[in-house]
Amino acid sequence: MEQDIREYHAENAPGAVNKTRLSYWWPLLEAAGIPTPKTQMVSYTENISPLFDGTTPKGWDDLLANLTTAARFISQTGPWFLRTDFGAAKHSWKNTCFITDLNKIGAHVAAIAEDHEMQFPFAPPCDNWVVREMLPTKPIFTAFWGDMPITREFRFFVRGDEVEYAQSYWLSDAIKGNHPSKKDWRKLLAKASEFIDGGESDILYDLARRVSRAVPGVWSVDLLDTERGWFVTDMAEGDFGRNYLKRFPRYSRSTYGDSEGNAVHIVQSVEAIWWKPNVKSMIRTSRPDFNVNLRCGNAFLVREYDTAPRCEMLTGCGSGQRKCKGCWKHRGF
Repeated sequence: MEQDIREYHAENAPGAVNKTRLSYWWPLLEAAGIPTPKTQMVSYTENISPLFDGTTPKGWDDLLANLTTAARFISQTGPWFLRTDFGAAKHSWKNTCFITDLNKIGAHVAAIAEDHEMQFPFAPPCDNWVVREMLPTKPIFTAFWGDMPITREFRFFVRGDEVEYAQSYWLSDAIKGNHPSKKDWRKLLAKASEFIDGGESDILYDLARRVSRAVPGVWSVDLLDTERGWFVTDMAEGDFGRNYLKRFPRYSRSTYGDSEGNAVHIVQSVEAIWWKPNVKSMIRTSRPDFNVNLRCGNAFLVREYDTAPRCEMLTGCGSGQRKCKGCWKHRGF
């Protein structure tokens, strides 16, 4: 694991190119004429972490003003889709990436930044923000604590000019227990996870190969079905998008010592292994005595003598509740 950590720091050192960043792959797709959402990027070079301590970060007002301008450039009326270079905290949908009122964009930025800090290994900086058009999708139901619309999406794994594997983006284990809005969601999801007869698979395989030619390497490529056709919405380097555990191997329990000398176990659920970009980091640089549990997305301080972990501290809850309740402070992902 120590080697994995060193590799990650090397890839995210100043001057290093992290190809999973949207700011790396999206310009290449646009130049190749591949269908992607209208996109505007806003650079932010200040440290956003004071926000988590209730302090306004430097350049905060400028960031919000620039994001508002970018949003208006894409659409005067919205809605808009907001994310960082790495992710959108989309499972919290209505509180994070889905924006209908630009006067409230600051709350969305804060929520995404908090999720970013919790989610990504050792928290790469929130130094690039992205406003995108909200594509007209065809939701089959909603799920998760943010009432996220679940749509037809596929993930293709490409290497060179070849498609190695393809699957539905949404797996049933990802939806189970996460508030699907329809009772027959399994049937609806199963139908949406199949290619439609009439050449759809050929169209998508061809699109994935075009992406691979435009952005050489090993990638996961996410394709979204919309009323305007298929769009490429996200990509990640193969090790992160296809099998995240190549970088961070599965540990059912790892032990660290906290500041008081107590044994602290890092517990990781395995249900969300395919949830790129929503796989949580195993540890945080500043607080190695905490981990984010993948099942409910909350932080758990698990001491050796605990029989059941409590949700506390990292998400600011402090209630000691033993299960995620889906409230704002229990948002997790």
